[in-house]
Amino acid sequence: FLVLQHHVESHPELAQAIQTVFQFKVTGPDASWVIDLKQGKVYEGVDPKADVTLELSDADYQAMASGQANPQKMYFAGQLKIGGNLMASQKLSFMQKMDREAALKAAIAAGRVQAPGPAAPKTAAAPAVAPKAAAPAAPAAPREARAPAVLRALGERLAQSPGRGAELGAVVQLRLRNPDASWVIDGPANAVREGTVEGATTTVTIDDGDVEALISGASSAQDLYQRGKLRVDGDIAPAQRLGIFKG
Repeated sequence: FLVLQHHVESHPELAQAIQTVFQFKVTGPDASWVIDLKQGKVYEGVDPKADVTLELSDADYQAMASGQANPQKMYFAGQLKIGGNLMASQKLSFMQKMDREAALKAAIAAGRVQAPGPAAPKTAAAPAVAPKAAAPAAPAAPREARAPAVLRALGERLAQSPGRGAELGAVVQLRLRNPDASWVIDGPANAVREGTVEGATTTVTIDDGDVEALISGASSAQDLYQRGKLRVDGDIAPAQRLGIFKG
């Protein structure tokens, strides 16, 4: 946070562009920090009027701040809890764009942080033993697609209820697996169609057999992600709202 503190104070344009107050609650060790990108400052403490609150471990914060971990994926994996304005949390992308090495050098030069000590010498690793090759598995029988019927039924419901798609408020590209297919849920147009679309708000990659559970609300996007059954690219919020079409 001290490196980020110096970076934010040295780049006032960040506050002008982002205009959001982030409250971080970090565990292991416990600490609370505020990244105030309305006033252009970072400090240890609590701001009860923060726009968004993020709770995560110290190790996960380091991974996120260094660009090694994506906040959206951390949220779906249960590593990051977000309170308040969920959409505002997406503005944290400025941390991943930051040149961390340059920011660290600048903070050291300014006396904000101490220079890291020399790294311990690496010991030679034992040679890896190649595992025995497993016998090739028998090819799986082709699966019958179930998602098209679910999505066509959803399209009929949207056509009969003009404005229902406005609750989704986005264009979602579905990329189905096992078997492969592509579908589009166009909320603003109240339509569902097979195919692809340029500039989708959200792209959801999911197994054909899990589409019904997601659309019906039987399984949430976060639950499917945690079980490795769903991937989200783009805006995560529409993926979370797909359960509104249940019933």
